[in-house]
Amino acid sequence: MQRKYIYIIVIWLTILLVATQEFLDLNSSGKAIVDSANQIEENYDGVLNTVTIYSQLIIKNFQNDDKNFLYTYKIKVDDASGAYKYTKNNTEGYIVFSANGEAQFILNSNESLIIHELPNESAYTIEQTSTNSKDYMTTINDETSTIAKGNISLDNTVTFENKTTIKEVEENPIEDKKNPVTADNIIKFIVLLLSLLVFTILLSKIKIRRFE
Repeated sequence: MQRKYIYIIVIWLTILLVATQEFLDLNSSGKAIVDSANQIEENYDGVLNTVTIYSQLIIKNFQNDDKNFLYTYKIKVDDASGAYKYTKNNTEGYIVFSANGEAQFILNSNESLIIHELPNESAYTIEQTSTNSKDYMTTINDETSTIAKGNISLDNTVTFENKTTIKEVEENPIEDKKNPVTADNIIKFIVLLLSLLVFTILLSKIKIRRFE
């Protein structure tokens, strides 16, 4: 009977030892899983902290007539350097920014330029430096200026409006001044003809009486 109890105690101790070992292994595995998850989260946060959002900048060169002029622009974008893709007249190319973020480009009348993948929220300055004609006034957002400033955003459009300051000259203005056709001029012309006719008749009667 005592031997039977001894066997039971041995079996119970064995089961307890195995269960304890399994619990320890499970605890270690669980801790390892938690540590791995924390490491992944830290790495993920690190990646998020280094992500840069890029945006495009649209520059429109509007002119209120059909004349074709060339406009030179100078642009400066903080945090921009190297080559950036642009789109102009459905063609693509690259505009090169210097180490301090400066570049130049030329636009024709009523032409636009889209610069892609610029760093979002970076400050920019765009200046219209020269044009082929001095007979145009440039406005930006209804204010007379040739310089636009702002920050790159997801939808950023800058429009330079170039409006002519000279009114169109009428065709043949000299001829119109020489021969203005109006009702008053027609009446004056008829009165002049009648006066000449009366004068001629009177003159002829005077000559007839002299010869009589």
